[in-house]
Amino acid sequence: MAKVPKSVTTLGKMLEHRASAIPDRPALYFRDETISFQELNKYANRYANVFRDLGIRTGDRVCILSPNRLEFLYAYFGLIKIGAMMVSLSVMLKADEAKYIIDDAGANVLVATEYLYPVIEPIRDRLPTIKHILYLDENPPEGVIELKPLAEKASEEFPSLDIAPDSVACIIYTSGTTGRPKGAMLTHSNLLHNFESANDLLRTTPDDVLLVPGLPLFHLLAQICVMGALYGGVPSVLMEFFVPQIVLENIARYKCNSFSGVPTMFALLLNDPEIDKHNLSSLRICFCSSAPLSLSLLKRFEERTGAIITEGYGLTEATALVTSNPIDAERKAGSVGVPIRCEVRAVNENDEDVACGDVGEIIIRGKNVMKGYYNKPAATSEAMKNGWLHTGDMGKFDSDGYLYVVDRKKDLIITGGYNIYPAEVENILYKHPKIAMATVIGIPDEIKGEIAKAYVVLKEGETATDKEIIEFCRERIAKYKAPRAVEFRESLPTTPTGKILKRTLRDEVLATEKRRLEHA
Repeated sequence: MAKVPKSVTTLGKMLEHRASAIPDRPALYFRDETISFQELNKYANRYANVFRDLGIRTGDRVCILSPNRLEFLYAYFGLIKIGAMMVSLSVMLKADEAKYIIDDAGANVLVATEYLYPVIEPIRDRLPTIKHILYLDENPPEGVIELKPLAEKASEEFPSLDIAPDSVACIIYTSGTTGRPKGAMLTHSNLLHNFESANDLLRTTPDDVLLVPGLPLFHLLAQICVMGALYGGVPSVLMEFFVPQIVLENIARYKCNSFSGVPTMFALLLNDPEIDKHNLSSLRICFCSSAPLSLSLLKRFEERTGAIITEGYGLTEATALVTSNPIDAERKAGSVGVPIRCEVRAVNENDEDVACGDVGEIIIRGKNVMKGYYNKPAATSEAMKNGWLHTGDMGKFDSDGYLYVVDRKKDLIITGGYNIYPAEVENILYKHPKIAMATVIGIPDEIKGEIAKAYVVLKEGETATDKEIIEFCRERIAKYKAPRAVEFRESLPTTPTGKILKRTLRDEVLATEKRRLEHA
């Protein structure tokens, strides 16, 4: 497949180019539907006309709250074509979490589904910037606009507006260590750069079929996968949810050549009792990120499928892709590989390169680095120093230039590919009337990689159960953020100033895990 010409500098133009060059080629498989590149472009045009008629203009922010479905992509491309910014909302957010992001983005319009509208209902009258709520299903609540009839009446013609390559295409919210989400502004240039990187990484060929195995479209990794495939002119098999049996069926049915996932997915696929009933020989390359993949799991998956797994490192602020183990060179166990079309360094507190093998903060410079945090100049200045993105992640390089991530952002927990920032969970725990002191750390888990564990000191005379504490959290924050384990203690280790020593608790967990392995 011919590469997208360099003259194509926006996502809208990219889709129009593919729709013109390969109109009848499948672009998306979803459920039992097949959508061609030409059809996808026409749907995007219809949505663009609807959005424009509703008063959405270049630079406006529009939130999408939807699970994986075709309409998510129709709306995304429709917004892109008029120069608006797409703000994706996690389907796991609670009402107040969603409100914070909608308010922070100053969104003018909210697009939601019937399934997720109950998240919006309690806050609907407290969203001052929202002018319209659009419904992707039938029978919308009073005052909410049903989108489908408007799209059916709209024109299929809408050439993309002339948008500058450094214009913001989407704002992806990522939590900080304070628990307050920040919106990373990603430009058309950022995204197109990494679409090309993704195709190079996966060695995309004209006959390929990419599987998106339930990675949520609100997450940047899924967006890179689907749109990267469109950029490469190849179809994607889009799944609503990750269900191992259906993933295996789809690989065999569509002869999928690659997919990207998190370690949990690879583990669950290997453990599925039906795996031997499916022909997986079409798989060639898989990309794994978001959490460390154990060497034994990598080897077992490769032996079972014949595919190669390449591990990588990335973050939202760098458009998801930063490094990867090379396909055609040595893949080193424990390493996240070498930089992908960007510069990566490990530095000390003075931004000086540390010696080979020494640990320093990972910093990044390149076309993949975000424009900044939306409406947060101070946070942008803190993260972007002298043109380099300071990640807060700690890593080291070996003599061959391979990067090893030693520690994630301070206190960050990654469970099944999702980020949990303990400060946010701790804020909820401290609202419990029985809790005097609490902290949260990540502990190892065979399937999830890590899970959140809460250490709790109760107020004098109080009693509580771990189930009570977990349910209290789940009622107030997204389920995946809530602790999966609770340990009650008389006291917690602290510094002389009263700061809880999380490192001491982590060391205890590591010591326990080491003893378990020694006696296994």
